[in-house]
Amino acid sequence: EFLTASSFIKLIDSLSFNERENLIYNEFEKGNIPSYYRNLINIKSKFFDAQGNEHELVYQVMPDYLAIGSDEDYCRIPMSPITAQKIADLYGAILPTPKLVDDIYKNSSIKLEPVTYYPKDNNNEKIFMFVKHNAAIDSQLTSESYKQGDLIGGIKKDVVICGLLADTNRVNHVSIYGWHRLDGKAIQPLTNIHKNSYVDYSHGVRLINNEALLDGKIIKISDLLKDKILYKIVSDEDIPLMETQYLQQIHQ
Repeated sequence: EFLTASSFIKLIDSLSFNERENLIYNEFEKGNIPSYYRNLINIKSKFFDAQGNEHELVYQVMPDYLAIGSDEDYCRIPMSPITAQKIADLYGAILPTPKLVDDIYKNSSIKLEPVTYYPKDNNNEKIFMFVKHNAAIDSQLTSESYKQGDLIGGIKKDVVICGLLADTNRVNHVSIYGWHRLDGKAIQPLTNIHKNSYVDYSHGVRLINNEALLDGKIIKISDLLKDKILYKIVSDEDIPLMETQYLQQIHQ
């Protein structure tokens, strides 16, 4: 029997950071996600490689940011990049690059104005703010022509993979980007300022199927990112990615 989000939130409310992250992972390992998260959305986009050649990429994304619970009682759950990476690995998925975050937003059928809260003490890192933000997003959705399973954009900052993962000065950090306003501009520029144990209500994890179609052929996005020419299809950085995963196994 799966826990509802309400029960799960009560369970993690008083736990330490590491205990909480372990329980979050356990729920995803059991498959405790809303049913419609299992229906991935196909996005078909045209991109150029480093030599200026155009390619068609068809890739699959979860319709919303990772949530725990049932279709009726769920909560989008912010988590550390280490936990996010473990879940991505479990599901055969990859975390998005900033370029793909932009493309997912562009292709979202439901775009919402971000709900932001002013930082007060460290409240933004607390569980009650995760719940408050989740409820605010859901109340926005009731005024839209939203159906569960529609592709949603603009509601969270993304935990991303990017060249900063190879930054030796900032080992054990999280890279975040996104949270687009309705004008299409992201509130959060790409940054790795925070340690990987910093998690607040605004963080979201959107999973992409690592297997995609490039010009009709099955490829892995993780392989594309390391290719000297093709990396540009899925990354807007100047060089291929050396790292496509959060490999650090320690929260700092």
